[in-house]
Amino acid sequence: MLMNLQLLFSARHLRLNLPRWLRLVAHWQSRYQQRRALARLDARLRDDIGVTRGEAAREAAKPFWR
Repeated sequence: MLMNLQLLFSARHLRLNLPRWLRLVAHWQSRYQQRRALARLDARLRDDIGVTRGEAAREAAKPFWR
């Protein structure tokens, strides 16, 4: 009986927090895509936005959750 209550609670907890998790995953995906785009910029475009090659490389090397 206790195990069933724990499963019910965890399923309810997940259902209530699902929108939050979806937003978090969407944010991570966006961050990943933006960093990949930054890594692909040529020198002229990096200069236009005021980012050095080293800065772009450091930002692109970060994991998506940071």
